[in-house]
Amino acid sequence: MTHVLVLTAPTVNDLSSGGTVDESTLTVDLEHQLATTAPEGMTVEVRHSADEGQLASWLNEANDRRWDVVLCPGVFSAFSYSLAGAVGRLTSSGLTVIEVDTDNPHAGATAHAHSAITSSASGLISGFGMNSFQLALQHIGRIR
Repeated sequence: MTHVLVLTAPTVNDLSSGGTVDESTLTVDLEHQLATTAPEGMTVEVRHSADEGQLASWLNEANDRRWDVVLCPGVFSAFSYSLAGAVGRLTSSGLTVIEVDTDNPHAGATAHAHSAITSSASGLISGFGMNSFQLALQHIGRIR
């Protein structure tokens, strides 16, 4: 049985809306969506945090437990070298980390087109909305 950890962080749109992100609803909805569409033999666990240190801690946990990861780093993608380092440790140990961006970062402002994490990840899926997560799981299912 393959276990995949899906990690999400707030996006610029979440933060610019002026409201707070309902993390529990987001997590439950995404986990339900992914659990019902995940490849056979795969379990999916979704976690969401606006704390960069927490995300790095969860990436380290995934490395310790030998879990593949789907990471949507949101606002942390452009500058989080601590997340890039944690992702690099996972991929160098043979685990798969797929970075997901629900939008196409190259279609907007150039500041959002660069991710500090992409070069450490196994791959990047972007521009397909919430289906980007499903595409990432399908890939992991094929290689595991």
